[in-house]
Amino acid sequence: MHQAYERDGVAACRQPVGAADEACFQILQSFDAQFAGLPTQIGAWLHLTPIFAALLIGVPLLAREYEHGTWQLAWTQSVSRSRWLITKLILVSSAVTAAAIAFAAMLSWWFQPIAPRQFTVQLFNFSIPVFTSYVLLALAIGIVSGALIRRTIPAMAAALPAFLAIRLFVEFVLRPNYRAPLTVTDTEGGNVQGWIVNEYVSNPAGNSGPAVINIQYQPDERFWEFQFIETAIFAGLALILIALTYRLVSHVRR
Repeated sequence: MHQAYERDGVAACRQPVGAADEACFQILQSFDAQFAGLPTQIGAWLHLTPIFAALLIGVPLLAREYEHGTWQLAWTQSVSRSRWLITKLILVSSAVTAAAIAFAAMLSWWFQPIAPRQFTVQLFNFSIPVFTSYVLLALAIGIVSGALIRRTIPAMAAALPAFLAIRLFVEFVLRPNYRAPLTVTDTEGGNVQGWIVNEYVSNPAGNSGPAVINIQYQPDERFWEFQFIETAIFAGLALILIALTYRLVSHVRR
């Protein structure tokens, strides 16, 4: 896919100057027909991958200790419960972070040819900063669920909707409003370079005047700003949940 992307000049054809070129239209149509299907289909499911950090790693980390009673043995040793917990959290979060970064880097590279603009769902959601923060929040939700509920299956059942609720709320409610969108007016719809968040038709001159298309969008140059805002939201929530976990564990009676 990457070889065809370079060889056939797909990037140049996606620029506004090449949009009306019939040859470019054929190149883009052929490229998308050959390569876009599989990444698009798989990408829809890859949005769920952070959940596995919650269900398979985060929840069992403490819930299994409580279920099997092994926490009592661990806390009667020479190592304090705080040191025991911090060591587990550092080891697990470091491994999960490294895996998330590697996974996001691979996906970002894979999706690049089929994502014509930065604000496409594939490029935004699977960029290294944001995707890693998704995984860390999922992990933290799993850990705190296990600490609160102390049973693996019920904690999994609680962690799943909790993560999805936060994840979907941020993407569809908060993300479009990290900054006020820009507005352009065009009688033909225009070709803005960015993420179109709203588009509507008005007729300010009355019924006799031409219809005007108003486009609200986030320009491409805000991509990394939005990345870091969203990363801060998820990473901040993850830190709060880890702090809550520490408090819960440190106040458990032996």
